[in-house]
Amino acid sequence: MKVPIYDKDFRASVKPPEFGLDLMFRVFILLFGQKTEKRRQQMDDLKIFYECLPHSLRRNWCWQMWKPSIISGDWPRRVRRQEQERRYLDLLKFGLENRFKALYGPLADKSYPTFLWNLAQAVEFREVDLRSPLHFNTHNADRQLRAWLDRSFLDFPLPEWCYGLWKHPMSRFEVKALCRLGQGVSPRDVLKLSKQENCWFHQLPERFSSLATGCCFCILRSHRHSTAEAMAIAEVLTGACRYLEWPVFLHVVRTVSEWLACQKFTLRELQIPVHYWRTQGLFNEHFTLKDRSFRSVCQEADEWLYGIRRPEVLRSWPSHGFSWVRENPDIIFDELLDSDALFREGRQLHHCVGSYQDACRRGCCAIVSMRSLDGKLCATLEIELPGRILVQVKESCNRQPSAVVRRHIKAYVEAVGLIWKRSA
Repeated sequence: MKVPIYDKDFRASVKPPEFGLDLMFRVFILLFGQKTEKRRQQMDDLKIFYECLPHSLRRNWCWQMWKPSIISGDWPRRVRRQEQERRYLDLLKFGLENRFKALYGPLADKSYPTFLWNLAQAVEFREVDLRSPLHFNTHNADRQLRAWLDRSFLDFPLPEWCYGLWKHPMSRFEVKALCRLGQGVSPRDVLKLSKQENCWFHQLPERFSSLATGCCFCILRSHRHSTAEAMAIAEVLTGACRYLEWPVFLHVVRTVSEWLACQKFTLRELQIPVHYWRTQGLFNEHFTLKDRSFRSVCQEADEWLYGIRRPEVLRSWPSHGFSWVRENPDIIFDELLDSDALFREGRQLHHCVGSYQDACRRGCCAIVSMRSLDGKLCATLEIELPGRILVQVKESCNRQPSAVVRRHIKAYVEAVGLIWKRSA
């Protein structure tokens, strides 16, 4: 049954079904209608604000470009959302009245709306005077916003790398931490960093997208990891641990950093146990790696995630004719026809194809291994049956296929007669 677009007479315009689920249907209609009405109201807030502005401001301001900052769903932690949207509109009005260049120029990305959204969060922790006009000695948009931040929100300048964080979506905790740093509080008190970690905090490069990543980098450098290694590990750990409470986050990062300082590993190998720890819920205040070697941790993660264990009984299934060889250059597409082949593929490329044996036996899908003779190109393809649709292509560690791999797969799809789902 097709549901019409919501309006004031939404419930009256739809006849309940005749199969005895009247109450359930009416509850669904009521909830759906409330959600749609609330979202439509949020979308109209900025337009109403725009129409209330003087004509001199409306003439030069492209208000549609600033709408995503209110209705987008990718802002973290929607705490006190309604109040924050009101503060956001107040800051917009102040910026327009003071002729901020960032508000009148074209927007290539969401960095300026994100900056303003973070300032709207900061107003909760700092009283800001929006009645006194601001005067700038520069016409550069970034310098104007930074001057506004320094004059109205901070008593002391932040470390240079922290200014870039305001252009990235931040949690309420991160905004509050930066405001306290701007009030002159030490990072050791705000972020609970050690003395050695605090030394690194003030000399970080300007390339971090979150406060958590920067602090993770400080912890890794304090355990004598190289700059490049610490940067790569920080991205992996922050992506897996950012949902944790701050004390637990620090405990997990310090434990992993101290443990890795005594291990021989590669970043490619590290991604597997980190994903395993997170998925299994092992990141908590009791997390420990005492008396564990990197090899034993990887073996434990492999047994759980990638081969699920080597099958005791060899199971096989018929071929669907998906094997093919491309000459010049020599690329082999080999259809995998038994559980042992799936296990080896998962172990070699570090992904979970070993768990697909039941789907292959039922005829729901086919798995094809792509290899070059020199071993430099490796990928795994999943083909959905019976529609012959290529739905997944993954390289090592579940990475997306490179342009070279995609070029070979395009030739394979045309030769075998498949439909390539472009999101694969």
